[in-house]
Order: sequence, then structure tokens, then C-alpha cells
Amino acid sequence: MSLGRLLIVQIRCDRRFPCSNCQTANLPCRTLTRRPVLAQVRPSTRNNEDIRFNRLEEQLSNIQQTLSMLQSSLMELKVSDRPFNSAEIGEKHDTTGKQHTTVVMKDGLSLPSSKMIAYEGASSLSVQSHLASEIFRDLVKGNPLASPAPDISMEYSQLDEALNRNDPQSLLYDKSFPETKPQEKSQGNTIMPPLTDLVPLLKWAKGPTQPTLLSFLPLVSISELDSLCKKAYFEMEECTTSDLIIINSCLLFLLPEYCISQSKDNSITAKCRLNSVLCQRNLELALSRLNLFMSLSLDNAKALTLASMYAIGTHSLGMAWTLISTAARLCQSLGYHRLAAQKNTGSSDENAKTGLFRFVYILDQTLSLRLGRPSSLRECDLATDSLPTRSTSDLQVWDFIWSLWIEAAQLHAWTFERLYSSKAMELSPNARTEAMKNLAFLTLAAKSRNSKLEGQFCESGASQHQYLGFVQHANDVVFLSLLTLIYRSIPSESSDTLSPFNQQCLEAAQAALAAHHSCYLNYMNKHKYIWTIYLQWTVLACPIIPFLVIFCHAVTTLSLETMEDLEKFVTSLQPVDQTYIAGYKAHALCQRFYEAGKSYIETQLQRKREASMADTCQDLGASIFTDIIPEFLHAPDGTNYVPSNYGLNIPGRQQIQFRQDLMAEEDAWFFGDPTILGLADDIYYNLDNRSV
Repeated sequence: MSLGRLLIVQIRCDRRFPCSNCQTANLPCRTLTRRPVLAQVRPSTRNNEDIRFNRLEEQLSNIQQTLSMLQSSLMELKVSDRPFNSAEIGEKHDTTGKQHTTVVMKDGLSLPSSKMIAYEGASSLSVQSHLASEIFRDLVKGNPLASPAPDISMEYSQLDEALNRNDPQSLLYDKSFPETKPQEKSQGNTIMPPLTDLVPLLKWAKGPTQPTLLSFLPLVSISELDSLCKKAYFEMEECTTSDLIIINSCLLFLLPEYCISQSKDNSITAKCRLNSVLCQRNLELALSRLNLFMSLSLDNAKALTLASMYAIGTHSLGMAWTLISTAARLCQSLGYHRLAAQKNTGSSDENAKTGLFRFVYILDQTLSLRLGRPSSLRECDLATDSLPTRSTSDLQVWDFIWSLWIEAAQLHAWTFERLYSSKAMELSPNARTEAMKNLAFLTLAAKSRNSKLEGQFCESGASQHQYLGFVQHANDVVFLSLLTLIYRSIPSESSDTLSPFNQQCLEAAQAALAAHHSCYLNYMNKHKYIWTIYLQWTVLACPIIPFLVIFCHAVTTLSLETMEDLEKFVTSLQPVDQTYIAGYKAHALCQRFYEAGKSYIETQLQRKREASMADTCQDLGASIFTDIIPEFLHAPDGTNYVPSNYGLNIPGRQQIQFRQDLMAEEDAWFFGDPTILGLADDIYYNLDNRSV
């Protein structure tokens, strides 16, 4: 072996850059020659790994979507084998409130999964097309002459596919919602009340004394609220917008009652007020993130209903109407308005749907009258047995109460439609009077049914519910207030009174205020939270109409005694808790009405007294001219002044002319008009210089 070859073998590359061994031996470095190739391979960094993982996740997501698309396609093929029945699918709809996936096709159309299919009644074109297709199918299959030809079967199959309105490729496919992202999770700016404050509140709610919220508002149970709170505190990233709305709404309803029950502890009161502010902020933030095209679920409908109640409590009636109208649309899309009522056989899920729809119906109908807008839920589209048809003795206590509330809500909507809508205002006086009489009869009948509530379920031992008396008295106020508004639609025809309202309207308003005063005496000091609920949901349900009617009657008749009765009403409206904005505004509004009306009546009565004094002075002056100094009736030129020219014993028109002549301004008798004073000076001068 040569010496050079031996050196190459002995000198090895040290695999470093630059290679010191190769440079010392003056040999070409093998590592250096491969370095450009190695230099292109960059060391792995964390960013590169993240990109690689993101690509893998994207590929897995695409695979999952493809599998879901294939599964949905198989389901579509099975469904297309039989006629589509929207009601059956509506019954199988999942209402857990979880977000369901949507498969996106290549052409941009979205194919909903089986859980996303809701009721959503088909259009008339779809219904008529299906009817024609069924007739054609029966005709083809029932042809006795020969079996259908293959081409006819193929044409019918294509027609059946074209009529499948759940298929994005169908001619009748109705894309109800645009492409939307899944509901956003909770944001980082949501600050819940401290856990140390929430735990005692939930323990109190689970205690032996059931909160009033859970009695009057059977939308969310305490166990459901407890689960949602755990989710919010320990899995906030999994909370949806609807979850946050439900949690904070329920806490806002529970905190005032808890605060009143623990009123002896000032520290708890301060914490409750602070936590109420936090919940209010969280709720309003969640409402600002609501999507117009929100998914169809039971939880979303609950969230909208609770948010509408919150808006009513803050006197944001426009917001409340928007929220409850959307909730009504969701209930219709989910088929809740066509659920048949079942006696003691319905599941808890079916009962939740029915209870939610009834509450949505009540808010929708009552807000219709308060805002002067037609209701979103029309009776012609309702199939739910909202009003029990069984006799009173067969009803459970809460079924009977719900029937009364729903009947009152119906009467509110009918009052707007038949008396105060644009179409009703164009009716003839006779037609409006007839409508008024019918509504008054229905309202009095409902009030008569309400009078049996406490006696029916307490004396018979059917129920010993602690709120029966309160519900009955509150319902009386609602029915009498509504009756006042019904009678108010017909003006007074009597010319004997100055009041702008008829006698029936005044009597109904006085009865409503008397019923309200009875509630005030019974519940103001004994049950402060129940009294707060009464102010918010009873007095404002038919917005203080009796007070306004009696107020107008008082200022037109100048009755201070009536204003004293209104003062008692204003005092009773003072809210127990300032957090209820609607109650605070109602009290402030009535207070200003009362102060302005009282000031006006006192001013007018004072002017009448002063005018009466002026008339007395006028008559006294005329008597002086005619009886005491008759010679002054003769003018120096011999002309006789007739006493009747001074307004004595003359008709009303001439007396008015007399007052206009002698008293150009009423204030002249009190502030010293020069003409009047000059006349008096002449009289006294002539008295001093007359001959005996």
C-alpha cells in the first residue's frame, strides 16, 4: 500500500465543522462536502411541531367529517324509503342542549345530522307536492293492467328524491339557517361570584324552605342549577352562552330572596348586592353574544325565556319582546306548540317542554298588550292543551293555577286584538261596545273561577300550599286591572259628570285599588320577597291602569279625597329592594303623577275660592249702588243707569258680558287695577259731599 493511501486510512474525519484533522493533513473533508446537504435540514423547533400537530388535527377532522357525511347519507337513504313525517322526527329530536355537528358539502351546502332535524312545518308547496306524489304513487302501484315499467319506476324514484326536503340537493330543500359556527364558548371576561358565596346560597336553595323562584318558575330545578354552576366554576371553557344566561338569571332571581331571608347579617346583604351586580354584568355580556340564528334546543329556549324575564324586571320591554319572540320561534320550530297533554303519563322531558311553552305563551300574550303588538303565538296554530278541560275537582293545584294564568294571558291578547289594535279602532261604536261586553263577561267569569282557588284546595285538603292565598289575591288584581282597561275603551256618555270615563270603568278601577291595598296589608311586612314579586309581575302586568284612571278622574273632578287614596297606592309601591328597576321606576312615575295632580287640584280650588270671593264682592257692590246710594244711578245729564246693566238678575250670557266689562282681568280685583280704585275713590268722595 502506498504512503498516501496509508495516510488517508490513518487520518479520520472528526465529524466537526470545520474539520481540523482534514485541514492538518491537507485532505478534502468528507464532512465539509456533505455539509450543504445537512445544512438544508433545520433542527426541529416547537413551532414546527405545532404546525405538524395542527395539520394532523385538520386531517383527522376532515376524516371525521367524511365519516359523518357517509353516516348521514345512509340515514337519508333509510328515511327516503318511507314518506317523511315531520311530526315523528320532531318527537325524536334531542333536546339536551348540546351543540350538534353539521356536515359541510363541497358545494357549500350544509347537511344537518339526524339530531338537528326539528319540526319546522313544511311550506304549502312542499305539502301539496307530497300529496300529489302520493296520489301518483298509488296510481302507479295500483294499476291493474300491467306492472309498472322500469322507466316509470326510475322517474318516480327521482321525483321522490327531489321531494325530500332534508336533502340539500332536493328541489324543496329550505336552508333555514346560514352557515354558522358552533355556539361560542364562554369568554375570559366572565367573572362569577366567589365560590364561598355561592355554596351557602345553593345549600339554602336545597333546604326545607323551597325558594319562591322554584315554585313559580318551574323551568330550572335546583339540581340542574347545581350542575350548571359546577360546570361554570370548574369547566368554564365548556360553558355555552345559553348556560351562562341560565346560571346568571337564576342567581339574579335567588339572591334577593336569600338576602331578605338573611337580613339580620349585614355582611351577607352587602355580598348579595355585589354578587347581583356581577351576575347582571355576566348576563348582559352573554346576551350581547347571542346569535340571531341560534341552534334549536330546549336549553336555548329556556335561556331566552329567562333573559326575557330579566329584561321585564329592568323595564327593557323592547328587549324582552325580542327575546320572547325568538323563544316562541324556537318553540314552534321544535314542535312544542303541538304537544298533546297527557295525564300523569308524560316523561320529565315532555313536562319540561310543555311547561316551557306555557311560560313562553304567557309572556308573549301579556307583552302583546303592554307594547301594543300582535302576539307571536297565534291560537290557530296551537294544538297543545294549554287549558285543562276537566272539572275543577279533578285538577291538581298547580294545574289549576296555570290554567288561570294562561286564561289571563289570553284575555290580555284578546283585549289588544279586539279593542286596541288598528283594525279594532276602525270598528263602529256598536261593534266596539259589543266586543267590550264580551271581553268583560269573559274576564268576570275568569275572576269567578279564581275566587274558588283557595277554598277548593285548602278546605278539601287537596293541597296546603303556602302561596294559594297570595296567588288568589294577586289574580284578583290582574283581572280587575284588565277589566278597567276593557271598560276604558268606551268613553263616558253621561253629561252629568266631568269624568272622561264611564261608571263601570271607575268602579273596576276602585275595586282594583282596593284589592291591591288588601295585598299590601297582608304581604308587605309578612312576606317581603313575595311582595316584591307581586309588584313586579302583578302591578306591572297591566301597567298601573287603575291608578291612571282614578288619577284622571281626580284631576277632572278636582277631588282631594280621591288624591288621598292615590297617595296610599303610591306609598305601597315603594320597592323593598332597589335592585328591581321596574318597581323603582313604577313608584317614581306614580309619585310624580300624584305630586303634579295634587298641586293642580289645590291651585284650581284656590282659584275657585278667589273667584267666589270676587263674585261676592261684585254682588255686594251692586247692592250698594241700588239700595244704599240710589241717587248715584242718575248721571249729571239726567240719564238713568238701569241696574240690570251691572249684571243683576240677567241671563248667563249678559252676566258674562258684565264681568268682561267690569273685570277685564280677574287679577284686577286683587292687585289693584287703577280703574277699579278710581271708581271707589269717586264713590267715597260723593258719599262725603252728598246733601241730606
